[in-house]
Amino acid sequence: MDSEVYAERIADELSALTPVLTLCRRHGVRLPLIVEASPDAPTEALLSALESLCPGGGLLLTHQDDLASATPAFSPEQFRQFLGREFERVVLDLRRGVHADALAASQGWVRGGGIWCLIVPGLERWSVSDDQDLTRLLAWPSRLDEARGLFLQRLKESILTSSFPILQVGDESLCWRRTPRFEGASTPPLEGETQADAIEAIARLMRQRSRRPLIIRADRGRGKSAAMGIGAARILAGRPEARIIVTAPSRQAVTTLMDHFSQQTGSDAPSPGLIFLPPDELMRSWPDADLLLIDEAAALPAPMVLKLVRHYRRVAMATTTCGYEGSGQGFRLRVEPALRKMCPSLNHVELKRPMRWAPGDPLECWLNRLFLQDQLLRPVEVSGDTLLEFRALPATELDADGTLLSQCFTLLREAHYRTTPDDIKILLDASTTRLFGAFNGDTLIGLVWFALEGAFGDADLIDAIVAGKRRPRGHVLPQLLAQISVRKDVLTKLWARVIRIAVHPTCQNMGIGSLLLHKFVQHVRADYPALVGIGAVFAGDPVVLRFWQRQQFRAVYLGTRADAWTACHAVGVLRSFQPVSGLHDAYRLLSNLVRTYGATALSDAPAELLDEILLSLTGPPSPWPEDPPALVSAYASGARPLDLARPDLLDWLMLWVKTGRYSAMDPELRRWTLALALQQHDWTRICRDFDHAHPRSAEQAYRQALRQTLKPPHASDT
Repeated sequence: MDSEVYAERIADELSALTPVLTLCRRHGVRLPLIVEASPDAPTEALLSALESLCPGGGLLLTHQDDLASATPAFSPEQFRQFLGREFERVVLDLRRGVHADALAASQGWVRGGGIWCLIVPGLERWSVSDDQDLTRLLAWPSRLDEARGLFLQRLKESILTSSFPILQVGDESLCWRRTPRFEGASTPPLEGETQADAIEAIARLMRQRSRRPLIIRADRGRGKSAAMGIGAARILAGRPEARIIVTAPSRQAVTTLMDHFSQQTGSDAPSPGLIFLPPDELMRSWPDADLLLIDEAAALPAPMVLKLVRHYRRVAMATTTCGYEGSGQGFRLRVEPALRKMCPSLNHVELKRPMRWAPGDPLECWLNRLFLQDQLLRPVEVSGDTLLEFRALPATELDADGTLLSQCFTLLREAHYRTTPDDIKILLDASTTRLFGAFNGDTLIGLVWFALEGAFGDADLIDAIVAGKRRPRGHVLPQLLAQISVRKDVLTKLWARVIRIAVHPTCQNMGIGSLLLHKFVQHVRADYPALVGIGAVFAGDPVVLRFWQRQQFRAVYLGTRADAWTACHAVGVLRSFQPVSGLHDAYRLLSNLVRTYGATALSDAPAELLDEILLSLTGPPSPWPEDPPALVSAYASGARPLDLARPDLLDWLMLWVKTGRYSAMDPELRRWTLALALQQHDWTRICRDFDHAHPRSAEQAYRQALRQTLKPPHASDT
């Protein structure tokens, strides 16, 4: 068929959407559209017809890089740059893969009355072999024919059971599989704070003298950014001399904020009282400001947010509750507790009523069901004598039991900071990952998500990994051990790596996590006889590391670079079940690494974390020198300055580790010595980190503690 004729036919068919789109605009809901099309179908004609039907700003996410489209096209991996943006129409081309994070985030970009369109292969023919995006999530060798395909099945069923119009676009034919009809919004009663409350809370910041940051939390489309723009305009209307700084991951992310500011002021001209600065530039120059507004705060690294709040007295932050920023629930689980510790009088406003579309919008409801964002953890009561059940959870059971899948994902989302919609896809499709759960009756209260790794058989690949020339996707634990020890045999062994471990929030600090891990170890040892060990790699937190070490896991790795988002150094722990060559080297290298990088790459690591690492490295008891080190004694008595004594203090500290007595030293003295001798912090920082009033009195207290400890341990300890 002639391309021009085909384009006219597509436009004619899509004209059936016109009356439906009119009703959508009147009622403030989005129009979802599903298009079944082969890879060779004339996509350009479809995009052109959609633009004519719904003019204005549009966006296309596609894995195809050869489309001649007037609509700006981007790869799904670039989705984060559109957070906070608004479009009249958004098109996602899923024919070469489904990027779950991008799919979940996309509904927040479409205004009420706009079009949200999915282009998919024929639904009956759509198989996991079409989902090339899945290779991004699967461990090597990333074979799609071994993937379960359960997420794609879930997506197809969700489409078929929806009421969304479906247009079939063939090479020569066009027809409606499901004809367009208007689906109004369900409007459940929505309680809670309004956008007006958020605007007033922002204005109230200007009247505060104490440091009380404001967090505006909401799902997408609730008017967080708009409230910031309106609030800024009202502040400047009353105080024209005020200076307000706006920051966000990108300038595009504050488009909505700036648009509402301009609407309030009645001018598109830049205002001298409101300026945008990227976070890195803001932290380089630290300009004065009466108020700092942080939009899309959850997309910024946690330490960056904390530094901004520490520097500026008045700060308002907007963050999305559903975790589409790509950091999962990280802001709520990691940043907010740190903010509360810094500023106990933290202010919150939570917006529930959408502003960009009507409450109960069909598209939002559908995607929330697909990605289980509408599920909440049920309260659980567990006592010390509650009988718990521990068992493996096959993926087929998750697929067959929607309630169980919902419990698993909701628990991961609420209890772990890195959970995103992509994780549903991995849970359902990755054949090398497994689940093990703890149940109180029918309620899941604890979960271990783990992967089987290693067992490489390709000699050339093994050589390339050890040589640092190849890094196959996944297999984190054996590759890390090979990198540390430069030994091949760790790659041929079978390992289990814990990806996440989560416990229901109401059941934490009751020993359930420890019991769950104990039962999990028993389970994998029984089910996988070839397994040589279990490990985990996680953001280094001293409390978390202590939890693992209590379960007989030892630290084998400490990253020398802090993670950009968490500002934590990665820590690897391991529990081996049989002798493995190279593990002794790993422990020795870790000890050397801590000593080598303590004053440089590890200078900002928490002393508590380094303390836990050294506890893990403590050797078996051995004879203790009869006399205390003379140079350390000289410092303790005040005869030597700290700068000359630092190397001797470090040697003395490591002697406690080497002779197996490190745990017997006073914990506070250990951490002070680590900070002073290993990390080489000055007394000003010591006072700040350890909550001491004055450098001189801090050094006097430290010397006194040293004098008490320099006496040799009791002879019975040898």
